[in-house]
Amino acid sequence: RSVRRSRSFAYRTQMAFDGPDLRIDPIDGTDGIAIWAEVYNRASPCRPEGVDELRHAFALAPDSQAVIVWRGPEPVGVGQVEVQHWVPGSHVADAWIAVPKEHRRAGIGSALARALSVWAGARDLDALDVWVDQADPDAPGFWSRRGYREVGRERISQVDLLAGPPPPAGVPDGVTLVTMDRNPELEPGMYRVAAEGFADIPGPDPYDVGDFAHWRQGEIHKPGFMPELSVVALAGGDVIG
Repeated sequence: RSVRRSRSFAYRTQMAFDGPDLRIDPIDGTDGIAIWAEVYNRASPCRPEGVDELRHAFALAPDSQAVIVWRGPEPVGVGQVEVQHWVPGSHVADAWIAVPKEHRRAGIGSALARALSVWAGARDLDALDVWVDQADPDAPGFWSRRGYREVGRERISQVDLLAGPPPPAGVPDGVTLVTMDRNPELEPGMYRVAAEGFADIPGPDPYDVGDFAHWRQGEIHKPGFMPELSVVALAGGDVIG
């Protein structure tokens, strides 16, 4: 995925569309999140999102807005923008835009980009970070034509466990591996490691895990979190990984 950033547009005017039957609405309740997820997954099938995951992510951000673009009764695009809660004090907002291929090149993405910029500008934020997938050939060109530049890249890897077990890896002397389901008391130690680890993540702005409650809500309470598969490394009883 590529990270791209642009100065936020300082528009304060009403959105204008090519057609009179298009409108942008904020999502409303669980039904709105389900519609948002359906449109997003059609536009970005390589990174599907579920309703529970989206509800958690939207609630975690202290200040955010998720919207749906409608053409009559049909949802044709979605967007989301938020103050970066993992990067306190940043002047950059995180943003996502997704338009299914059959609805592209009709001004929907441009309208969403402007609307999210208006939202960020109203909060004195001067840039947007947006994430795109290399698997979507339209996305890099869409953003580069609007003045965005690449500022980072992440590679997502996977291993096929059905092809056979991975080669054994030795554990260093003095290190013990345990799982969280039997050791919930290790959470404070995990938080200390996370605080140091987050700060070491490269990016345009330094990451900050925040306080213990914020980290716990974002990581331990994340939908799909499985304590029995969450491994903690100990050395002398202290969490080191």
